[in-house]
Amino acid sequence: MDFLLTLKDLNRMDLTELIKVYWKDPVTTYDDRKLEKQIEQFAPAARERGYLEQHEFYDVITWKLRSGKWGCGNIDTAKSNSTEKVKNVTQLAFSKEDRQQAIDELQELDGVDFIVATAILHFFRHDTPVYDKRLAESLIKEPPVSPKPDEYKEFAEHVIRGADIQGMTLRNFDRAIFARNAIATRRKTP
Repeated sequence: MDFLLTLKDLNRMDLTELIKVYWKDPVTTYDDRKLEKQIEQFAPAARERGYLEQHEFYDVITWKLRSGKWGCGNIDTAKSNSTEKVKNVTQLAFSKEDRQQAIDELQELDGVDFIVATAILHFFRHDTPVYDKRLAESLIKEPPVSPKPDEYKEFAEHVIRGADIQGMTLRNFDRAIFARNAIATRRKTP
């Protein structure tokens, strides 16, 4: 995988200001920001209990799918999962030590594809970056729409190292790169 932003580049950058930009329009919408803050409020309790409740699952998938750009799963289909199925599948996924096994398990939920599974795990594990269009386009030359497990592993390791270099959480690194991409995209649009 060819990276546009190398670790050397990331070492020279200061992304902290971009986190502030992330929380403003038009980078993210008010509804997305509100939903993200809700997720961050219930995430510790969900981690503690070891699974997502159905309304928490809906919040995460709505947050990811509402602004999804790469043919992600379908919100209505994902909302058709029963309370029991959401609990059982997320509990099994959260218990997996192997990130890829956890991603695979979450894809057993209706309407959850690879990208949505990374978004769910992103809030509940500290080793899972969201595979997001803006993040991928900022970091990778010719990013795959739906990466193979080895491609995602390489992407994830790069993001984790980038966050470490910046002294940020994965969530804040994601926010900063997302904002950087949004600004760059806006500049290219006439």
